[in-house]
Amino acid sequence: MAENFRKLPNYVLHSNKKLECERKLRIAAKCLQANYDALRAMEDLGVVPNDPKDITHEWLNSALEGKTEGLQFLPIPAAEKRELEEKWSAIRKKARQYTSEILDFFSEFSGIEYVIDSKNNINITNTEDYLNSACKVEVPKIAQEHFALFLQVEKTINSLREFERDNDLKKFRLEDFLLHGGLNEEKFAEAWVNGAFTKTPLEKKVQVEMQRKLTEKMYV
Repeated sequence: MAENFRKLPNYVLHSNKKLECERKLRIAAKCLQANYDALRAMEDLGVVPNDPKDITHEWLNSALEGKTEGLQFLPIPAAEKRELEEKWSAIRKKARQYTSEILDFFSEFSGIEYVIDSKNNINITNTEDYLNSACKVEVPKIAQEHFALFLQVEKTINSLREFERDNDLKKFRLEDFLLHGGLNEEKFAEAWVNGAFTKTPLEKKVQVEMQRKLTEKMYV
């Protein structure tokens, strides 16, 4: 039977997760830009990499190397040396924080693609593709079992409707019938003999008239 071969996909897009991920990405991208701009504004670091992916702790350590160690050899008063040490300590602390947050962004959103424009703005170019890929979730096995039961119900309902048409019986809303105990054997039999399923002459007349009007409308 064809319905036995209808299999659910292994993974599907989780729309609620996508909305949340999109919100997080939007906020994180703003933070990435802010950290990138803050590092580039720190002239004491020298040349900051144009590509934010090249901003690493290794680069930062190289940029800071020798800045404080060489202070002890400068022919300046001790108080001035302390001021410079404090200045470089503050620069190092901020630069490491900015660098860590940039690295965190690319760790969390590893599939992001971007371009840097002439104003040094980081423009993400694959937001939709990234979200559609990152927000897929695995479909649990129980969902396939549940789907198979729905297919059985669908097949049974189709058979029921076909039987009703072939035998000119009334069509019931199945959920209403079940909710009122319709599958109780005695009640079902009572409903049958009391005319609950068979159409009255008036109902048949109305049906014929409706069919006539529908046919006329189709050929007007």
